[in-house]
Amino acid sequence: MAEGTPVREDAAATFARLIAGASHADLPADAVESTKKCMLDALGVILGASGAVADSRALAELVLDAGGKPESTVIGFGGKVPAWMAALANGGMGHSLDYDDIHTLVVVHPSACVVPAAFAMAERIGNVSGRELLTAVAYGIDMTSRLGLAIDWKEDWHLSPVFGTFGCAAAAGKLLKLDSTRMIDAFGIALSQAGCTMELNVGVGSNLRGAYPGFAAKAGVLSACMAHKGITGPKNSLEGQCGLFAVHFRNEYRREALFEDLGRRFESTRIRFKPWPACTITQAYIEATIGLCEAHDIRPEDVRHVKAYIGDFGVPLCEPLAGRRQPATTLDAKFSIPFTVAAAIARRNVVIADYTEEGLHNPVVLALAARVTPVLCADMKKYADIYPADIEIETVKGTYRRKVDEPYGHPKKPMSLQSLTDKFRDCAAYSATPLGQAKIETAIAQISGIEKLDDAGAVMRSLC
Repeated sequence: MAEGTPVREDAAATFARLIAGASHADLPADAVESTKKCMLDALGVILGASGAVADSRALAELVLDAGGKPESTVIGFGGKVPAWMAALANGGMGHSLDYDDIHTLVVVHPSACVVPAAFAMAERIGNVSGRELLTAVAYGIDMTSRLGLAIDWKEDWHLSPVFGTFGCAAAAGKLLKLDSTRMIDAFGIALSQAGCTMELNVGVGSNLRGAYPGFAAKAGVLSACMAHKGITGPKNSLEGQCGLFAVHFRNEYRREALFEDLGRRFESTRIRFKPWPACTITQAYIEATIGLCEAHDIRPEDVRHVKAYIGDFGVPLCEPLAGRRQPATTLDAKFSIPFTVAAAIARRNVVIADYTEEGLHNPVVLALAARVTPVLCADMKKYADIYPADIEIETVKGTYRRKVDEPYGHPKKPMSLQSLTDKFRDCAAYSATPLGQAKIETAIAQISGIEKLDDAGAVMRSLC
């Protein structure tokens, strides 16, 4: 570099300065509301996983057995452990139901990482206000998502734990009131822990697939705590010679995407929520099916045959057809168009119960799934972040067809707060430790009005 050439500030410093100096007053109204929805949704899904997913119980039990200083709650189970271990357990339940939110433009699930990290840190600190917590979550989700927006994904690194580690460090560091220098250190420490590849998803024989948010949450909380103690990290964690973008992404990234409308537009406003607990691709198929059944009063016994028109994106969810019609595991069922369509016909809804052991053997659903035939259409394409769906149901009364281009839950067709609240109630009913209706309603009220709470830890006390 020629003498006198200015050295560009690492993006980590830009994020650190913004986040360290931010306050609740800096959040636009749409960011406040969308962040509250992210918190409500993430905590509900974690509660549901605590009782409905055996692997989640195993991780929670491992953490609780290890014990330690009682700082932060293991959601759904009760009991307190050190904050970073609670973040591991709670984040480990964040994606286990495949029911958590996702950014519309990049394959990151930010809330499953950031929300458990922020609540664990808030409990460790004590008496953190709801406004402080909401602000930390908003900026943590924003950073996680912006890092994802800057790259073209080659399906190699698992983006949620890699980028979520930094977003979790941002949220936890904000709650610790780290100044910009210490926040840079937290990001540098986070770099040493930002890993996880897509072998987690494409490989077979592992039950770890849903636990990845726990890695990010734990790493983020630990990184912030280390920086708070005065432990320093590399300063150029994002754009350094061996920083995140150089090593993980061959320096192929769009710097402008990191900072476009930074501090003005928050990425929580571009989050899509799942109305139904199944793969993203199935969501529009479920919506189209329910719409037909309600519009034409279609009952299971009326159905003769169903055609599910699919594009290339739908092929993996329909093959092998026999296995997709009669899935052997919960994960197989969640990634099956025939099974999810059949479940939608059977109850005019799709809920967690459809993917339990009992649900997988529901004779009505299996009989309907046997009548669902995929039809490949060359002109049916995914566009942007949207997977369309087209369903035709032949019944004893007639044949009916419906296409859904933009599924419910997408920001263009957003889930209402009421729908998210109903989803929370359904998930909470599966809590490993039964909560009772009063606690569930209290938690809903607390999260929906979190900016009014003097102690955000009250939410955790309602969830155990």
